[in-house]
Amino acid sequence: MCEWSALDDYESVIRRLAEELGYTCKQVQEVLQQQYGLGRGSSISSISKFCASRNSHRFDYARLGRDGVDAVVRPAITVCGPVYGRKMMTGMLRASGYRLGERAR
Repeated sequence: MCEWSALDDYESVIRRLAEELGYTCKQVQEVLQQQYGLGRGSSISSISKFCASRNSHRFDYARLGRDGVDAVVRPAITVCGPVYGRKMMTGMLRASGYRLGERAR
């Protein structure tokens, strides 16, 4: 029996919280416990392993890969120029629908 089998029924909820809303595993755990009454089997490590096994990630660079991130960031740099700061660039990319974080990969 898989250790996160208690989470199987909540896969769509977990995906929505993590991918669309950008919730951390801790925040997902709180929602599952408070709104759905899930107790046993909803630890942070179980949620993290569950998301990893389902390829569900908070940030888009995990799905896009290095080439995909380059394809998104290069046009953004062309549009706003090289003088945009990291926070401004991150905000602009988020407004475009990409959650990439501030660190370079």
